Amino acid sequence: MSTWKHRMTLSRAECKEAIQMRQSGVRLPGITQHLHVSKNTLYRYMEHHQLTDEWKKVAKETARTPKSGNKEEITFFYLYHQRVNWKRTHKQIAKDFGCSPGKVLRALRRHGFIGMEET
Repeated sequence: MSTWKHRMTLSRAECKEAIQMRQSGVRLPGITQHLHVSKNTLYRYMEHHQLTDEWKKVAKETARTPKSGNKEEITFFYLYHQRVNWKRTHKQIAKDFGCSPGKVLRALRRHGFIGMEET
């Protein structure tokens, strides 16, 4: 790592090190902190050293799934079984399914269970 006119520069070896770190599971903030550069500087030197494709491939392989809740569709049969047979509330169903109570209410409306009021 060296500076030239107050700008950080990364060598090809440092860019390769960043790729290896990413492959071993280190997230982007950890890599940039280790190299003392911003993510934009890292990306710019990946492109400069023609390592962009390799970086994208590794980043795609190590990408995490979003934590914003369960993305599955709540089926009619699941709701029927939980709601009618087991008399579960929408909050209990949401907790079991791993999503928000609002998602369960929307599914209940969509599948025609809206007439069954909560007690």
